[in-house]
Amino acid sequence: MAKNVDVISEMIGDWGPWQLRTVILIYLCKVPSAWFMACIIFTAPIPKPGEISCYQPENQSVFKQNSLMEPHQIVQPIDFCVKPNRTNDDASLYNVNYADEDANNFEFVPCTSFRFETPFETTITKFNLVCSRTFLIATSQFFHLFGVLTGGILATKLMEYTSPRNLMVRGMVIQIFIGSFAGLVSNYEIHMLLRYLAAVCCAQMYTAGQVIFSDITGNKYRTTAICLFENFWSIGVIILPAIAFIDPKWSNIYLMISLPTILYIPLWWMIPDTPRWLLRKGQVDKAVAIIAYAISFNKRNPLSTAELHHRLVKYTSNSSKDTPPAKWHSLWNDRRIVLQVIAVHISWAVYVTNYNGMLLNVKAFGREHLSLNTIAFGISEIVGVFTGYFLIVNCKRKWQYAGGFNIFAGIFASLGFFYPNSLAPDVKVGLLMLTALIPKIAVSCSQSMLFTCTTEMVAPEKRKILVFSCIVWARICLLTAPYIGALVEMHQLLPLSVFGALSTIGGIATCMITTPKTIDKQCPEKELPSACVPGKIFTIEKFDI
Repeated sequence: MAKNVDVISEMIGDWGPWQLRTVILIYLCKVPSAWFMACIIFTAPIPKPGEISCYQPENQSVFKQNSLMEPHQIVQPIDFCVKPNRTNDDASLYNVNYADEDANNFEFVPCTSFRFETPFETTITKFNLVCSRTFLIATSQFFHLFGVLTGGILATKLMEYTSPRNLMVRGMVIQIFIGSFAGLVSNYEIHMLLRYLAAVCCAQMYTAGQVIFSDITGNKYRTTAICLFENFWSIGVIILPAIAFIDPKWSNIYLMISLPTILYIPLWWMIPDTPRWLLRKGQVDKAVAIIAYAISFNKRNPLSTAELHHRLVKYTSNSSKDTPPAKWHSLWNDRRIVLQVIAVHISWAVYVTNYNGMLLNVKAFGREHLSLNTIAFGISEIVGVFTGYFLIVNCKRKWQYAGGFNIFAGIFASLGFFYPNSLAPDVKVGLLMLTALIPKIAVSCSQSMLFTCTTEMVAPEKRKILVFSCIVWARICLLTAPYIGALVEMHQLLPLSVFGALSTIGGIATCMITTPKTIDKQCPEKELPSACVPGKIFTIEKFDI
């Protein structure tokens, strides 16, 4: 009996100039996606001491007088979240020392109006996101991440009816308008809603894009393309400080991260649709045109249109007889791998949460070095991705190496508590960044491996549902990341310590995963055995989520 050969890969090749151009063009959609996720670093930076004071124009109280003094003139530090409501009108109105003042002369009540003396307008100054409203900063990021969650699920469902290529361009166009309006509104609730919708569009862009390049690449090249996809996210993170440097005003930042997508639309015309999706929908002629162009572009052996049409129709007929995708509950039926399925879900949840949360936590290290620190985080992500790729290509025990790295990095993240307070501020920030960058590299390494190799755990018919389950679960857990970052209000190092503890847990879970080596350069993909056969070497299958 003849083997089921992948006719499309056989005709266009696993890799060539056509695939290279397409992959790079799709990679670019990760850049604006990173901007929308990480823009809150620069649109809502933590204010410096003395930049905020309670202001009550209707009541020119002693609190206002003191709050406007230079810091060295204030006798006792004042919490700008409250104001003293004087009960004794005969008390002195100037130069009051609260340590000596009779407590019966006043009572503290919440401040309702604030004076901001920042060098530029942020969402904090625009919407009074201080004191009791501070949690709204994290809530705004929650809405963005919720948009990523729902956008990925929606994209998966929409691709049952619309092609990935068309879904990409719709996400681009809508994102341009939604993102621009997010920087122009004067109501914070509407702003959060627009952030949510922009995130939905971004998720549709890169979800559809990954389906396309996973479909047209094969063997080790598909593995490489999936693994390195996240590097363009990191490039977006590295570019973001330059955007904020051009104009740090929050509304202009939103315009500058939204409008460049206009330049992406002409490039979209060079991105092909996925031939397999077209064949599943019976659009054989369109698939023939795409494959004929790819054959010509890659300088492969040309085939006549009739021959292409005949082979694709036959391939479609054979594919319709394949085993249908498994249901979610089937992941838990095999007792041999159920523990690993649990472990991989824990790993996904930890690394996706930490990957985004650690980046957002860069604000905890001060506004003076915010741009430089953000660039350092972006570079560390790239280092982590290439570390993960090295393990994928060269190591059979890749999961154990990655897990051990994260266990070490998670413990290392807590070293900041032992740094002496006598250190110079810049030196201490540098050391704290070091304790944050090592875990970031470890998390990026493991996340890239999960993106690429999760499907190795199960049989082919279960791969799609396993990845879908892991991604949805991880993005649900990701919703906690902004609120972990908000713990900085309690202590500067508390969020990093929590992320470090999670990395340790994720590392332990990762060590429990056992799969064969991903790439065997001596074995063509079409001859690779099923992933569920122990001790064999195989490559990953594409997944469309």
